Amino acid sequence: MDKNSEGNQSYNKRYISSTQKIEAKYINFIMLLDDQITRNLNSAGVETRPVKTNGLWCCFLLPVVLTFYILLYNVSPLYKLVTYMSYGLLFYSILFIVFISISSVVIKESTYGGCVASSLVSALFLYSFLGQDLIFSLMVVSVPVVSWYSYMLRQALIRCPRTFTIGEAMIVIQGIVLFGLMGLAKLFSNLDETNEETDFINVIIYTVLSMVGIIITLLYLLTDEQRNIQNLAKIFGAGAVFALIILHSVLGASFMLKFWNYIFMHENRVQIFCFWLSLVIIAVLVLLSRTKLAVKANTVTRKSFHILASLVFMSGILLDVNLITLAAGIGLGLLVLIEALRKSRIEPISSALQ
Repeated sequence: MDKNSEGNQSYNKRYISSTQKIEAKYINFIMLLDDQITRNLNSAGVETRPVKTNGLWCCFLLPVVLTFYILLYNVSPLYKLVTYMSYGLLFYSILFIVFISISSVVIKESTYGGCVASSLVSALFLYSFLGQDLIFSLMVVSVPVVSWYSYMLRQALIRCPRTFTIGEAMIVIQGIVLFGLMGLAKLFSNLDETNEETDFINVIIYTVLSMVGIIITLLYLLTDEQRNIQNLAKIFGAGAVFALIILHSVLGASFMLKFWNYIFMHENRVQIFCFWLSLVIIAVLVLLSRTKLAVKANTVTRKSFHILASLVFMSGILLDVNLITLAAGIGLGLLVLIEALRKSRIEPISSALQ
């Protein structure tokens, strides 16, 4: 027994030692790759968000989540389309990481190397699992989407300095591209399987996000002399007119009443809404107290907001998925709009949001 015990202990030590060596080599490789990418980014004059790493793993998040959902639930063909296209974006992201670790040319020049190969990955999935024509999937869907992703990824890194790490830029642009693809697919294909409630929610979300996109575009086009409250009011007015026209034409003249009834004429949704409102009040009080004390937010404060956000999403997912979908879409638009106002250099709004 003693010999067997000693043998097992010796084997365990060797196993642990070899495992630790493999982990150390893997970690060293990732760190060297990350450092090389940072040097090439600096060589290209790109300033990413100042953190210790480039967050390269983030590019896997969205495709993995979509894949888990597609495996666990019976989803629509449109959802499958978005999931399969995310594989092409992931493959291009990996190639982009390889390219930027070798040279900064992929950032400096408008090169689209790897787009066709990445598009082929998505096209094969569309052909195999959705029954789409291979040439159509490749030339009409995959290549334009991956090329669009490639262009926007470079623009995000170049034109938004100190805003993203590479991984963060990848997951953000993946979301934008896939969202745009989903919108086009809903318009020009019959892949979506929705009901009246889902259509109602989608119309509101798409309208809000489109309005925010118009406002941000107009803010971006303003010259320094035009950045004032008066022009901001005109831009918001234009966005509001656009949203009202779309909602009126799609949902009818009583769209505001429909929206009110959808939320406040349903007992369960009223309770959820009140719960969310109480969490918002708590968050605002915490924020005001920290602002009044002029104390920099610490980890505890940030984690508190994470807990509040988790409570919002968990309650919505468990009790009313459609309501949390509507709230998340509108909330996303508001967050993007507030961030755009913060960066718009329009006083006193920008200073107040810093």
